[in-house]
Amino acid sequence: MSMPAHKDELPELPEDALAELPELPELPELPEVPVVKAKEPKEPAPVKPPTKPEPAPVKPPTKPEPAPVQPPETPEPVREPAPTPAQPEPPPITPPQAVADAMTEERSPKRDLTGAPLHLQKAALIALVGGLIPWQTLDYGGPMSWAVGKLVLLAGAWLLWKSVDLRSGAAVPGFVASLGKIELIKSKEVDPKAAARRAARQTGPTKLDVPFPTALHIAGLALLVLGCFFPTFDPAHDPKFEFQLKSVAELGMLAWAAGTWIHIYAYERWASFSPIYPMIFIGLLVAGLQKAVASVTADTGLDYIGFAGGLIVGIGGGMAAYTIVESMMEAKREGDQKKALEIERRKSARERKTD
Repeated sequence: MSMPAHKDELPELPEDALAELPELPELPELPEVPVVKAKEPKEPAPVKPPTKPEPAPVKPPTKPEPAPVQPPETPEPVREPAPTPAQPEPPPITPPQAVADAMTEERSPKRDLTGAPLHLQKAALIALVGGLIPWQTLDYGGPMSWAVGKLVLLAGAWLLWKSVDLRSGAAVPGFVASLGKIELIKSKEVDPKAAARRAARQTGPTKLDVPFPTALHIAGLALLVLGCFFPTFDPAHDPKFEFQLKSVAELGMLAWAAGTWIHIYAYERWASFSPIYPMIFIGLLVAGLQKAVASVTADTGLDYIGFAGGLIVGIGGGMAAYTIVESMMEAKREGDQKKALEIERRKSARERKTD
C-alpha cells in the first residue's frame, strides 16, 4: 500500500468496502402538542429604602419666670339681690263674643270733651235749635216743607243716633237692633286670637266692631236725604227754583247740624274725630247772618221769625267755624309737646352714652 502523496488527500476505498446499511422502519406520526406560553413574570414594585426619622431639635432648658406677687384681694361686701317687683299676671284672653256680651251689659265709659270737640257740640246744638225755626221756608212753602220735611229729617237723624248707641253697647229698641244686624256687605272673618290681642292693647274702652253699612245706616241716611228735598214735592211751595233752593238749603243746614251733633256724640264714645264737619258750618254762618240782615232791612218791616232763625243759625255757624282755628292751635300745641319730649329723650340718651 502506497502512502498518499499529500496529507490532505484521503485514500480511495473500494466500493464494496462499506456494507449496505439496512433500511429503518417508518415511525408513526406524533400528535401535535399545544404550545403553552409561559406567563411573563411581573416586575416587583420598587422597594423604597426606609427613611430615618430626623431627630427633633433639642431646645436648651429655660428657667421658669417667677410669678408676680399680687397683693391680697379684699373681699367685697356681699350685696343682697334687690327684690324684683312682682309682675302682674296678663289679663285672660277673652273671645270677641265675650267682650260683646260684657259691653251690652253696661255702658262703656265716655271720653271727656274739651276744647274744639266740646265747642263744636255746643255749636251744633245751637244750629239745630235755630234750624227748627222756619226762617226761610215759611215765606215760600207750606207745612209739607217746614213741618213734615223736618220731621222726616229728624227721624233719619234719630236712627243714626241709635246706630251709635248700638255700637257702644247701649240699650236700643228691638227694631233698631234688628236693622243693625242686617249686613249689606259681608265683613271678613276675624281671628278670635287676633281680636283678643287687639282688645288687650287698647288704652280706651273696648269698642264693638259693628259692620258698615247695615240696613240701619241706609234707612237713617235715606230719611235724612228725603227730608231735605221735601220742598220739591210740596204743592203749596213757590215753583220758582230760587225759592225751592233756599228751602232745601234750610233743611240741609238742619240735617248737617244734626249730623254734627251725632258725630260728636260718637266721638264722646271713643270714635274718631273728623275736621270736615266744622268746615261746612261756614255756609251756615254766611246764610244765617244774611237772612238776619235781610229780615231787618225788608220793606215790609221786621221779619221776627226770619231774624230769630237766621241769627241763631249764624251764631252756631260762627262758633263751629271758630273750632277750626281752635283745633289747629291744639294740634300745634300737641306737636310742640311731642317735639320737646323727643328732644329730651335724645339728650338723655347722649348723656348715658358719654357716662
